[in-house]
Amino acid sequence: MSTFQDWEPVNIGGGKIVNDKKNIYKSSIEKKTQNTPGNKLFHKLDNDDGSDEKIVIEKVSYNVSKDIQTKRNMAKLSQKDLAKNLNLPVNIITDIENGKSTNNKGLINKINKFLDSKIKNNN
Repeated sequence: MSTFQDWEPVNIGGGKIVNDKKNIYKSSIEKKTQNTPGNKLFHKLDNDDGSDEKIVIEKVSYNVSKDIQTKRNMAKLSQKDLAKNLNLPVNIITDIENGKSTNNKGLINKINKFLDSKIKNNN
């Protein structure tokens, strides 16, 4: 009784196998940062002249954040309920009310319009 086994390795794809951990680490970092949102903006903001000018991204003002919080409380909504109604994560509402979020005027207007309509409907 003779059995035939093909024990020769088969290479599929023809690519190189790289055992150098440094190269693998570098390529994974490049892939992660390549298409991140705002990446083009930060490259534009990067100073080519070598100056030490710092660019500060504007945060939500204290008055706006407290206004949103007051309106939300008047509408008798929790942060979770507001986020659910606007299809947003809860942490975005929390960051806006704490003043930690960037000043996104479109999102703030959307929140204000929704809260104003809720307050009018409650009265």
